Amino acid sequence: MIPTEDYRAATLLPIAVDVVVRALVIAASISALLAADVLAGVESSGRPVYAIADTGTDGRLLTRRDPATLAPMGPSASLHSSSQAAAFSPNGSLLAFVEWAGNRSSVRVLSLSRMRWQAQLPLRLATGTLILRWLDSRRLFVFAERPDGLRVFVLDAMRNRLSTARRIPGHLTDRQQITVGRTRAAVLIRAAQKIGPARVAVVSSVGSTRIVTLKQIHEGAIDREIYRPSLVADPTADRAYVVGGIRDPVAAVNLRTLAVAYRRPLASTDASDVAGAERMTVWLGGSRFAVAGWDDGAPGSDSRLLGLRVVDTRSWRARTLDPDTDYVCVAGHSLVGHHPDGTLVVFGFDGVRRLELSPVDAPAFPLPVASNDRYLYLPDPGVGALVGDLVSRRFIGRLPIEGLDELLSPTNTLGAGCR
Repeated sequence: MIPTEDYRAATLLPIAVDVVVRALVIAASISALLAADVLAGVESSGRPVYAIADTGTDGRLLTRRDPATLAPMGPSASLHSSSQAAAFSPNGSLLAFVEWAGNRSSVRVLSLSRMRWQAQLPLRLATGTLILRWLDSRRLFVFAERPDGLRVFVLDAMRNRLSTARRIPGHLTDRQQITVGRTRAAVLIRAAQKIGPARVAVVSSVGSTRIVTLKQIHEGAIDREIYRPSLVADPTADRAYVVGGIRDPVAAVNLRTLAVAYRRPLASTDASDVAGAERMTVWLGGSRFAVAGWDDGAPGSDSRLLGLRVVDTRSWRARTLDPDTDYVCVAGHSLVGHHPDGTLVVFGFDGVRRLELSPVDAPAFPLPVASNDRYLYLPDPGVGALVGDLVSRRFIGRLPIEGLDELLSPTNTLGAGCR
């Protein structure tokens, strides 16, 4: 027969073990829930945000920032005084810079997860404009403006190799428009005459180039008569679109075959007395692009706003999001429209209006807007940024970053919009 005390111990031991096990299970469940909440919080705060700032004693630094507070997070990377952020890789893991040391240029590629330089390629160019565009996760185009025409290099960022320069017979337009389709780049180049048919250079993945002339779209300038069409491409297909003035059609260019089709989704009954046009375009996905701008009137006639419109390239129908927008910037997956009175309006790529900022609070425009798809940032260089929450549709306020040069996020196509 078991003694009473031993019996109690034998009885209580399994109960104690069961209680401990249950406590561990509960603790693990709570930890899992807390971890899930933390991860959800990270995901809900959007993509990473990076700041380039002049810190004084430590020089210029690129630092990851908390998207909601803009407080620094993790290690930084030191930047040369001339370094300019030029292009995020498609998956956002790499950031390419253009750097000048004296009169010599180079391209440097930074791994953002490690904050370490992964590649550096000298270009042996003493002067000229340099523009970078990623073709895929390892290759990027380097376009260099030279007196006798454009040059294009193809950089393999994984192998740290740069192809031989190839010449493009033409020069960039004054708004330096370069966009990338699925396997090719499209470059808007100047018309052969002062005002003439727009031209697009189509650049293959190895740098070879063909030119297509768009006979129905005007580009160029004579005195105050200025035509600035805009170029946009579908990154999932080898197709680009060029949008000219109100009297011009939209050109759809097959980047493989160079076939051109003209459509008129923006036709106007009042297209007389036009003496110039300005267009800005943004690819929205789903076979749609946004366009804004204006048409200049002839002497004695007023200019006319196009407003902010969305064109569906499947049906070739356009709808107006905001009739009062004269200028539009892209920030992540948001459109930032500017009104002539200084008001800023923000739309998602879905066409839903998210924010509005009155002229009293709005900064000077154009400005280097940025977004990580949760927050919108309107930087005030040297001081900080005005931050808006795109989910709650309210402005949080001005957050400080001493010595701020620029805010960046992988959602941004650097060099597009108002940067």
